[in-house]
Amino acid sequence: MITEAKYTLLKYLRKFHWFKWHEFKLLNKGHLEELYPAYACSNEPCDSYCQEVISIHDKHYETGGLVDRIRGIVSAYHICLQHNIPLKIYWKTPFRLEEFLEPNEVDWTIKDEDICWTKPEAHILSAEISEESMWQERRIRNIICHDIKTIKCKQIHLYSNSRLAYEEGVFVKYYNKLFKPSEKLKAAIEKELALIGKNYITVQCRFVGQLGDFKDNISTVWSDDEQKRLINKLIAEIDSIHSAYNHDMPLLICTDSKKFRKEVLKKLSYAYAIEGDIIHIDYAKGSDDDANMKVFLDLYMMSKASHIYRLATKEMRLSGMPYMASLIGEKPLTDIVIDTI
Repeated sequence: MITEAKYTLLKYLRKFHWFKWHEFKLLNKGHLEELYPAYACSNEPCDSYCQEVISIHDKHYETGGLVDRIRGIVSAYHICLQHNIPLKIYWKTPFRLEEFLEPNEVDWTIKDEDICWTKPEAHILSAEISEESMWQERRIRNIICHDIKTIKCKQIHLYSNSRLAYEEGVFVKYYNKLFKPSEKLKAAIEKELALIGKNYITVQCRFVGQLGDFKDNISTVWSDDEQKRLINKLIAEIDSIHSAYNHDMPLLICTDSKKFRKEVLKKLSYAYAIEGDIIHIDYAKGSDDDANMKVFLDLYMMSKASHIYRLATKEMRLSGMPYMASLIGEKPLTDIVIDTI
């Protein structure tokens, strides 16, 4: 027998689920409307089912930063393996992926002339998640699997940041099948390791524009006084973290703020940072090679640390890069969220 309280709860959950599903549909419908102008239309029907899935990251649509893109690619590979369909990667903006990551066991490269930009030969699929939730992940898996099995097309063009297979022991297996560092990235990693040594810890702080020196999709800039108090509080916490190692181990600071990086290096003699401009690759049109390289260096250098710390206050956002680095390097990750300033 359903009591009144249970009935009220069921009504609420049904309404909540409908709202989230409606929000998810509107998000991806909006993305499709952005993508349609990039494709021509043909009256010629396609007689065969999907022959390959292409994870696309080009000028037509902003598919997220490095973590969003890599996560979506690995998710696509996970599903392609289940359906015995090849995965290709078309990553052209703001750089060609092959400059930094090369195919390892899987040849995911595709030539420009082999891309179909005509519907229905190309079936466009937007499968972006707006939050970390199990039901969105299940829904995306179902949508992609359904289209692979039922849509007649030559290629599925997938625009996704999904988190399928994004867990310890699974992600790294797929990542290593797909990718290995290019020769120039490998050389840059070895150069940084020669400077800091091979036994170090890393602390990462993400400000998302709060300090006014990083372009992202959030642009709330704090006042000078708030910024100063925030920086000092975080530096004090970094020093506390380092004290557990008796202050005798190098500490790599990774951040999206040059201002914060400068203050850490000035106040903490044991701190080390990778030099260079700090960018978000979705908002870095025309960025130079060194700035693009630094994005990959941060990821790989974090993955090689003995321990990764993700540090924030309650007003800040926990970055996805330390978690991905911990999966790639199979290293421990500790989240530290301190009180508001």
